[in-house]
Order: sequence, then C-alpha cells, then structure tokens
Amino acid sequence: MQWKKVLVWGLLAFVVWLVMVVALMPASFALRLAGQAAPSLIVRHASGTIWNGSAASVQLNQLLLPNVQWQLSPWRLFTGTVQTDLQFGGDNTLQGQLRVVASTSAQRLENIDLTIPAQQLNALLPLPGAQLHGLFRFDGPRIAFEDKQLKALEGRLQWRDARVQTPLGQPPLGSYALQFRTDENGTIFGDISDLEGVLDLQGTMQYQAPNLSISATSRADLPEQLDRFFRAVAKREGNRYQISFQRQMQL
Repeated sequence: MQWKKVLVWGLLAFVVWLVMVVALMPASFALRLAGQAAPSLIVRHASGTIWNGSAASVQLNQLLLPNVQWQLSPWRLFTGTVQTDLQFGGDNTLQGQLRVVASTSAQRLENIDLTIPAQQLNALLPLPGAQLHGLFRFDGPRIAFEDKQLKALEGRLQWRDARVQTPLGQPPLGSYALQFRTDENGTIFGDISDLEGVLDLQGTMQYQAPNLSISATSRADLPEQLDRFFRAVAKREGNRYQISFQRQMQL
C-alpha cells in the first residue's frame, strides 16, 4: 500500500540523515559530550569530525598528548569495538603513533612507535637523588590490557644516549635495549642488552602481576663515578657487578 511505501522511504531517509549527522558531527561537540562522561579527559582546540580530526592537546589524568590527529573506524563500532589510529607529538615531549583497539573489558595498543625524552619520566619514576636523561623509544606490535591490568607486552624499548644525573656526576652511559615477549601463561619476559654502552649490561626481567624481578650484570672496571655508584647498589663477583631487583607492583 502507498502508506507503507511512504513509511519505508521515510524511515530510510531518516536513517540516511542520522548517519550524515553522526558522520559530520564536529569533533568539538562530540568531545564535549565525552568530557561530560569522563571529566578527567581534557581536549583543547579540537577540529574536524569525530571520525577524522585533530586537537592541540589531549590530556587524560597525568598523560598529555600534544598535536593529536586521529582516525576512528566506523565499521568496528558494529562489532562493539572502538578502533582509533593516533598520531601526536611535539618538540621535547612524547611523540609517535599507535592504534588503540578497545572494548568494554579489554584494550590493545597496536603498531606502536613512541619516543619520549627521559627527563619527561622523572616525575613518573621518582628516583631519590637521581634524574634520567637521554631518549626512550618503544616500538612493537602489541600491548594488551584486561580489566585494567597489563596482560601482554611485545616490542623493544631502547634508551639512547643514557645518562643518570646524581650527586656524583652525570657520566655518559651509552645506549641499551630491553626486548619484551609474553608466553602463553601471560608472563612477560624481557632481555636486556647493551647497544654500544659503557656498562656491558646484560640481563633479564620477568613480570607476572604483581611480581617484577630484574637480574643483570655489568662489567666492574668502570670509571670512578660509575664504580662508586655500582658499589652502593650492586654486588661485585669477580670482574662483574651483579644487580638484582624485586618488587610487587601493578602495571
């Protein structure tokens, strides 16, 4: 009947209109709604649309991302998953790109390539009497969380031009790497290696929530400033220093 055709086409037109409204929704409006739901989320100077936009900065609690660009996949929403590709960064701060895949119970970071000046981490990793310097870079395929707990970590963390400023000085340390992998039981392992560093640092780490353990060795014939530091924090056995660290912590 005629009224049925009118109803069908009317509903179709409404759906098309609704899709266009959502597709062209200004990012600033959508982020204001998100900010009301998550007061700790602060987005400054947003432009574009909810699907493809940018912002001068995005802050969530203590995490600040400058010069953010995003692309949100509309098709993944039909599976109950949010997938967003992010690029961000600025001078002397965190920069890089990654993909965020999130559902109600699990979250993943994929295709990760991040760099951050080591000085930016001093507030997050308070070391009494010491300040980190140099450049950290992480690149890897996956970091996974479930119920707000770290479940998998795969990738490589590098510390380039490493230096630790202490009252004893700030000698150059060189560069080092930590290669992460996760086994089938969810235990995270890491292999520590020396990249043209002065310590000849070798070792391993293991994390299975909440237990973190690190075991490493370095050469013992070190410059005086470094040797005094290692005598205080490590045990010398022959021509190597033995370094052991254990702590309970939630990542």
